[in-house]
Parts: sequence; C-alpha cells; structure tokens
Amino acid sequence: MQARAVAAQNSAEWDSLPHVLTEIIAEHAALELLRCYRTNSASSRRAILGLRLMSRAFATALSHAWKLYPPRTTMSTWSPRPYLLVSLEALPTFVEGILRLVALFAVREERFSTGTFSSLYTEIITSCCQKGPNSLSGPLYDQVGAQMSALAKGGALRDLTGERRALFVRMVACLFRYLDRYYVPRFRLAEIGPCVLAAFAEESSGVPDNQVAAQNTA
Repeated sequence: MQARAVAAQNSAEWDSLPHVLTEIIAEHAALELLRCYRTNSASSRRAILGLRLMSRAFATALSHAWKLYPPRTTMSTWSPRPYLLVSLEALPTFVEGILRLVALFAVREERFSTGTFSSLYTEIITSCCQKGPNSLSGPLYDQVGAQMSALAKGGALRDLTGERRALFVRMVACLFRYLDRYYVPRFRLAEIGPCVLAAFAEESSGVPDNQVAAQNTA
C-alpha cells in the first residue's frame, strides 16, 4: 500500500520528463535490480513493484523482471528449512523470465554475479529434487523448449548473434544443468543446449515480440 502511494505521488513528475529519458532511466533501474536478483527476496519484489507503478516506461522495463517473482505455493519436501517453490501454473512465466534475463546479460556480453546465478540455480534444482508428483523436472524441461520457441518466433532473441548466442546457450545450459545430468538421460531426451540452439531456427516467423508476453500472464 505504501509503495502504491509513493508511486502515485511521483508518477506526475516522471510523466513530465521526456519519454526517451524515462525509458533510459527505467532500463538502467531494471538492469541494476536484475544484477542483484535473489530468489524469494521480499525487498527486491517490493522495489520492482514500486518502480513498476511509477510510469509506463518503468512498467515496460521491469515487466520481465517481475516474471522472476511468480507465486510460490508448494513447500519443499527435502530441504531442512521450509522452502516455497514456484507453482506449476507459474512455471511458464518464470522460465520466460529466466530466458529473458539470460538474454539481457548475453547481449551485453556479461555474466551473472555469483549470488544471482546461485539464487536461480538453487531455485531450479530445489524444484527438480522434490519427491513423486511434486517434482518439476518434466515441466521445467518442457517449458524451456516452449518458451525458447515462443521467444525466438517473437523476435525477442534477434540480438543474440555470434558469440552472444553462444554465451546465451552456455548460460542457459549451466542454469538447467541438473536436467542434463539426471532427467535427460533417464528419458533419453535432447540436452538443454541443443534444444536451445534448435529454437533459434524459428526466428524468421516474424511474430511481434509483444505477442510473446501475451502468451504468458505476468
């Protein structure tokens, strides 16, 4: 409620700035928040929510970052501490958020900080290590392929060429390494890296990127 009040108070000031300037400020703010992304970080979630309410430029720049904070409902069955997991229904937007985050860093030819990588990797591996029907290994594997296909078709990955594309593939494969080690061999599936590369062949369909976001509710 406080974040909404602050946003409402300052939105007029932001709206008075030139649109190009607000876009630059919003993109910079989004990048800085993503650099220190932490799983289940309540402070980061509040910061992103507050900034999204500032203006349309901030809402646009932070729309994909918000996908990294989906509803978490399932309690971990193996962790010594109670741990909230991403719900099955929220996996599409969460995986899309991860892929867009990796793409953002790959375009800039940067790598995640140790904390950011560790946070995402822990989230993924914890989701995969649940017992029985609570394991999200299969849905995660399926969503990597589905979201890669949607993003590639929508043109969201058009800036990933040459070394940037290679860096993107390596980063995604590293984040989902658990699937390659345990889930993929068990069901004799293609590894994450080749699946990601295969999706780039679908880039020429010409579907606007804003239709990709429409497929997944934030």
